[in-house]
Amino acid sequence: MSKKTWDKLNPDQKKAILDSVPETVKTINRDYIKTGEDGLKVLKDYGVKINTPTNLEPFIEAVSGIYSDFIKEKPELESVIDEIRNVE
Repeated sequence: MSKKTWDKLNPDQKKAILDSVPETVKTINRDYIKTGEDGLKVLKDYGVKINTPTNLEPFIEAVSGIYSDFIKEKPELESVIDEIRNVE
């Protein structure tokens, strides 16, 4: 949604959208993971070797600054970022 459209919403509409974000993120992540798993199966069926990282800490550390910057710009969305960080 563009900022122009967001700015036209009344407070109740904005709250409804923000309140729906955690559940939406869970649904999107679930579907994204399923799509990825299905795609990996197809690749493996074609004989493609898949390398899977065993340590995600370097990636998590690398993106942590992005989250911090975003929270500085939009502190009201910190709970959404927390939801994203807690997705397994």
